[in-house]
Amino acid sequence: GALALPDGAGSFRVNSVQSYGGYVLHVGTLDVGRLAVGARVDCSVEWGRRLEISKSHTLTHMMNLALHQVLGDGVSQKGSLVDESKARFDFSHSQAMTPSECARVEELVRESVGAQLPVDIQTVPLDKALAINNLRAVFGERYPDPVRVVSIGPTVPELLAAPDEARWDGFSIELCGGSHVPKTDSLGGFALVDESAVAKGVRRVVGVTGQLAADAVAAGAALSSRLDALTSSDVGAAAAADVDGARKALTQLKLDVDASTTSIHLKAGLRAAIGAHDKLLQKRAKALSAEGTNAASAAVAAAASEAATAGKAYVVLEIGGGLEVKAMQPLVQRAIKESAIAVMVLSAAADKVSCVAAVPNDRLEQLPANEWLQQVLSELNGRGGGKPAQAQGSGTELAAVPRALEIARSFANEALTP
Repeated sequence: GALALPDGAGSFRVNSVQSYGGYVLHVGTLDVGRLAVGARVDCSVEWGRRLEISKSHTLTHMMNLALHQVLGDGVSQKGSLVDESKARFDFSHSQAMTPSECARVEELVRESVGAQLPVDIQTVPLDKALAINNLRAVFGERYPDPVRVVSIGPTVPELLAAPDEARWDGFSIELCGGSHVPKTDSLGGFALVDESAVAKGVRRVVGVTGQLAADAVAAGAALSSRLDALTSSDVGAAAAADVDGARKALTQLKLDVDASTTSIHLKAGLRAAIGAHDKLLQKRAKALSAEGTNAASAAVAAAASEAATAGKAYVVLEIGGGLEVKAMQPLVQRAIKESAIAVMVLSAAADKVSCVAAVPNDRLEQLPANEWLQQVLSELNGRGGGKPAQAQGSGTELAAVPRALEIARSFANEALTP
């Protein structure tokens, strides 16, 4: 709201109103003019903002009750903050709430919203208020006498007429001096969007109402739909490119889930489902890699055997699959062991070309593998190293692969020709 001096001589924008030590403090910013003790001011309220704050305040009472019902009587209020965008509630609890506990709290509050319960506020003698069963008050707080009782459901006269009734356990009844909505359906929806630690033994939950709650629900639905789309295909039949694309999409989805404002339990479920599906994709990727490696190993061995049968002393070839150097080394060693000729293999991926060269012991002086490899890497803008028996490296000039193969064959042919 605002505090305005007569005739436009000054204006104080009120951002918050708090009660301290028996004084009501208006906290804000002096936009124009000067305020002094004793000045006469006209007060105005931003009713739209006040309504949203009232929704958040009533929500803290409803969350307090739901937390007691789900977590037990060990829950006691440790603080709260309400504004037009959220209701924040701190409470005693020794551990993080589970997703199922968060879901149950959200469910109970939504049931209360849907029940259209009346919110009754009455000022009564303090001793009569304290005698009401299930009355909640902040420990250590000093309350005036008489005191305001805020009851969601039964009226305050009903409570005073039968203060010992056990049925009051199912309703929110608190001592409170704040503003509230007249009925619970005024909240227009609810979502529990955060749960975290504040201090040892103190947890914090954050809830939203109205359009913000609707937005949170919509965000959760959109994220769930994206996950459904990503998990609908048969992982066991996926090709390598599809697996890679799906894993990248899952990574982005997880980032979006983490950044989203939606129900806590839904976030937890999405994260678990994303993790489970990614494990399936990883398993499929390993299987495909093994299949590709086995096929490549057979291809290299066959090429080396064919070259040896034809009387050649070396073989140079390119294999698909975008294999890494580590995967290519045993392929080359198998070929040398079986065919006893020099072998160089290249394998191009999306961003690099991996190269491995190996030479049998009786050819090391004529064709050191490390020198042979350097001829190829210089063409591929690459780096690598090794020893005369085996060398390995990679380059980034994918377009130069055909030329690199020619250079490898030419260098080996010249080195091994008597």
